Amino acid sequence: MSVPGYLSSTYYYSRLKGVTDVAEILAELAILMATAGWTSELSSMVSPTDVYGRKFYATPSAGGTTRITLNVCDQNHDTVGARIMDISSVNKNTVQIFIGSHHICIDNTTPAHTYGEWVAAGILDVYPNLGQDCDNYVFVQGSRNSAGTLSYVYWSYATMLDNAVSRHDDRSNSKNRWGHDAPYQMPGAIEIFYPQEMAVQPLGEPYYEDMWYAGRAYQRIIIPHNLVDKQSEVKIPIDTGTFGTFRGVAGAYKEVYGEMRLAMRAA
Repeated sequence: MSVPGYLSSTYYYSRLKGVTDVAEILAELAILMATAGWTSELSSMVSPTDVYGRKFYATPSAGGTTRITLNVCDQNHDTVGARIMDISSVNKNTVQIFIGSHHICIDNTTPAHTYGEWVAAGILDVYPNLGQDCDNYVFVQGSRNSAGTLSYVYWSYATMLDNAVSRHDDRSNSKNRWGHDAPYQMPGAIEIFYPQEMAVQPLGEPYYEDMWYAGRAYQRIIIPHNLVDKQSEVKIPIDTGTFGTFRGVAGAYKEVYGEMRLAMRAA
């Protein structure tokens, strides 16, 4: 057994309590971005490149004291899309931030609706293919669309460029859609977890007639919700004798598809 590629990138985690202004979140995010090797370019923050030279651009910004907008561009600086999250204007918020060389996620567990609110973005590990096999590997996710309306908040939905058109769509399911790997088994249990794989419409292909495997999101897993609650921890084996700690994402809960939850790497 060896650590799979999608769990081999860098990762950092921070949890903020008592947040009343998104400026607190963005200040912590800026510190973590610098630690993770992100740099400023073209008025955005750009991720470190992977072994194939792949990267993405992210521009997090505040809308007043309670709103964060995450604008994302691909490696060519073409706009992939924007998603929005809100924090409570009444209660103090608990927010967790996950970031690494190839991913970013902000999750709030004190929302104005049932589950939580979140934004996330990243590139995809295209194993077992080569990195140059797919040009559409950048995604952005979140609770609200660019108009600020709650819209397809679940972890399975992501905005990507489908045939050069920005589209927010259901790109994943709770099980390994393409069968590249068997599911992983929890020690002493029958429950399983999966990498989150996504599909995309390549340039020149008709919509939905030929959605191609685009890769696996870095430093995240899909796991039965009864094993990890919102912002709680679960340890899973990622190599022989090696465990990773993952935390449930409140804003990205998925009730259907077997009630699976998104969990991000924290340690």
